[in-house]
Amino acid sequence: MLLKNITLIGMVILFLGCGESTEEKSEKKYPSTTTLIKRDTDKTLTRPKTNNPTIDKVLNTKIELINKSDGYISSYPKVQSWNQDMTLLRIGHRLYNSTKLEESPLTKGIPNSYNTICSPNGDYFRWSNQKANNFFVLNSHIKFLRGTINGNHIDCNQILYDFKEHGYEHAEMGPYEGNIDNQDQYVTFVVKEYNDDTLYILLFDIIANKEVWVEPFYEGEWVKNNNRWVVNVLDWVSVSQSGKYVLINTPKAMYRYDINFENRVKLQLEWKGKKYSQGGHGDVCFDVNNQELFVQNIGGLGVYSFNLDKPNEDGIPLLNSPYGGGHVSCRNTKRPGWAYVTREEEGYRDVFALKLDGTSKESVQIFTQTHKKEGYHETYGAPSPDGKLVIFNSHWGINKIDTFIASDKN
Repeated sequence: MLLKNITLIGMVILFLGCGESTEEKSEKKYPSTTTLIKRDTDKTLTRPKTNNPTIDKVLNTKIELINKSDGYISSYPKVQSWNQDMTLLRIGHRLYNSTKLEESPLTKGIPNSYNTICSPNGDYFRWSNQKANNFFVLNSHIKFLRGTINGNHIDCNQILYDFKEHGYEHAEMGPYEGNIDNQDQYVTFVVKEYNDDTLYILLFDIIANKEVWVEPFYEGEWVKNNNRWVVNVLDWVSVSQSGKYVLINTPKAMYRYDINFENRVKLQLEWKGKKYSQGGHGDVCFDVNNQELFVQNIGGLGVYSFNLDKPNEDGIPLLNSPYGGGHVSCRNTKRPGWAYVTREEEGYRDVFALKLDGTSKESVQIFTQTHKKEGYHETYGAPSPDGKLVIFNSHWGINKIDTFIASDKN
């Protein structure tokens, strides 16, 4: 009798274990991998309503509307919207429950939620890559601080670095497109000293809580615009996801330095027999072989990858198309091997994951058409940390901009 029971239990376990592997189940949570073809915007697709998603039957994906409390839209694609465990979303100065897509009690009902999330200067709010209840802010008084969420309270008292106390008149994180590495150790700032228009780049070590180095960058400068200091010429500076490199994007070229701000290399591709480099929309990713890449949209050419470990090698085309991408995001930090691309032109108006396998084949997973208004370019498609969700902005047939989440419908 015991033997029969054991056999029966074994059969039940075998039955329950049959079918898909863990990897296969996980893969089902992404849209099917396919190739890109032209598809005009499906204007018959119903616009999602609060708690009433729309299913794109062609892509087999679901699109949901975030029930926002104000007119802010999701951030630039290089800035993560979700916190580390994907329970919260930040849009503007408010936090949202990422499951219900409704505002969190942390900011709900607070007229000036800007103060609640530690008064970020512009969009200088970054979620921690290590702890779900932590974030980092460069605030309006140019103090760099760590915010901590404790229940329904946010603590803004941990100041990591006060730029004014260290002799700086102004500071920017990036500006705008600077990231913190995946270990929450390094972050770069562009800073201005008093009575000096020189553009300095500063590397800060969050773990050691200290300035590592400050170096001048003479290819850019500080200028006054509407009584405010802004960076001229330089687009952005950022550390890479690994924390091994510093990247500088200028209108004329992309540069890679090591973390000590040495060994500068211009990232280039070959085009019509000549070496070519330009600044443009892009992000730092890991490919399928765990090599660190800068993945960039090159206007008129498509999407290219540049190996940061081998920066003297030419860029590799990943997507040869004049509609290859408007924006690129690699905030899918828990899903290496893919970059997320937003395209803008009619017939190519979508957000998809592009596989970084180096084969120049268009292996993609299309999450959604963006249904954007003609002439509107701020759809800003970007992934969640695990890459299973995409956030984007769109008018979608009305005169105001809303924010949506797209995912596989299963």
